[in-house]
Amino acid sequence: MSRSRRGFTLLEVIVVGGVIAIGTALLLPAIQSAREAARSTQCRNNLKQIAIGMHVFAESDPRGRLTTGGFNPRYDGCPDTFSWIAAIQSVKAGNGKDMMCPSSPCAGTAGLQELLVADEVDGERAGKDRQGFSFCKGLADEEPAERLEIVSRFVERGYNTTYNPSWLLTRSAPRIQLGATPTLELPGGEKTDLRWLANTRGPLTLQEIERAEVPSNQIPMLGDGAVGDIDDALLGSTLDEESGLVQGRRLTTILIEGPSVWNGDKENVVRVRSKLKLDALLLDEPPRVGEAVTVERARKINRAGGDAVLREARHWMAIHASGMNLMMSDGSVKLVRDLNGDGYLNPGFPVTGDESELELTVGYTDNVCEIGAPEVFTGTMLRDPRPRGGFGG
Repeated sequence: MSRSRRGFTLLEVIVVGGVIAIGTALLLPAIQSAREAARSTQCRNNLKQIAIGMHVFAESDPRGRLTTGGFNPRYDGCPDTFSWIAAIQSVKAGNGKDMMCPSSPCAGTAGLQELLVADEVDGERAGKDRQGFSFCKGLADEEPAERLEIVSRFVERGYNTTYNPSWLLTRSAPRIQLGATPTLELPGGEKTDLRWLANTRGPLTLQEIERAEVPSNQIPMLGDGAVGDIDDALLGSTLDEESGLVQGRRLTTILIEGPSVWNGDKENVVRVRSKLKLDALLLDEPPRVGEAVTVERARKINRAGGDAVLREARHWMAIHASGMNLMMSDGSVKLVRDLNGDGYLNPGFPVTGDESELELTVGYTDNVCEIGAPEVFTGTMLRDPRPRGGFGG
């Protein structure tokens, strides 16, 4: 006698399906969180490896520099000669292409797009001693197809990154005219600023770190790059499909503005250009993380009072779920948290205005310090350059 097999009722199917859906909904955030934690760990390991490479390079460099530049053809020179990637490649400590942050929404640096289309790609703002190197010499005069092929070969050699250096790493300090009233000097001319090498002391050195009045574990060097503006950080041609460098992909910004102030009239952060007194560049009461910085409080940040001169930080972005990874000069890596969720990390500018407008025009949406004391130095000068009196001067 055969038995008929009883199937599932509709209600049972619905219940089982619901249990599976609930279980999936509960597990999915945990899985995503675990994946992001793994990506963030890989990012931190990349930065630690890069730090080792920079220090190895500095030990072999006659001037003790940790790098020869950032990744900016116009302001630093040809990136296969003047960049932190060139520095670590020269000591066989890896390359940028193999050490990209897996959490970055970008496929690489806007420096590549600049090499493809810009008129100035041969260190025109870096000085004559940085012009005429490698493939950048005459690159702007090449036909688009040939230029694309040249830059593609450059990428194949490992030159690409999603990390951005600090202004301190690539410029270290402004040139100061010492005297009765020490002031900021701009040898490059009135139309220049502290992005120009001629106005600074150049890349950071081991000797400057040792002489700094700031602990080495507070001196920032390299962090997660911010997504660049769509006008200049959108890849115009496919360079390397395998690594995601295809036409239309977003790129990280290469604009590292350096020392800046909050301009209340313009409701934006603006670069330092004028010949400021030295005391305006030295921190006295640096903003602390979590502190809401008012205009009155900002006047106490530097020794001279007045507008607070701080290093701009919008070339970095909190791309991880918990913030941004930042490599320090001692080789350690810190997590800098985005306290208000706008993606950017305010070093203490007294930002004011409508939040929705600020999000579109500035990036920083409030005046809360997110990157600063006691973990990260956000000033301009690592030490007071004035000679000290006495035998210990």
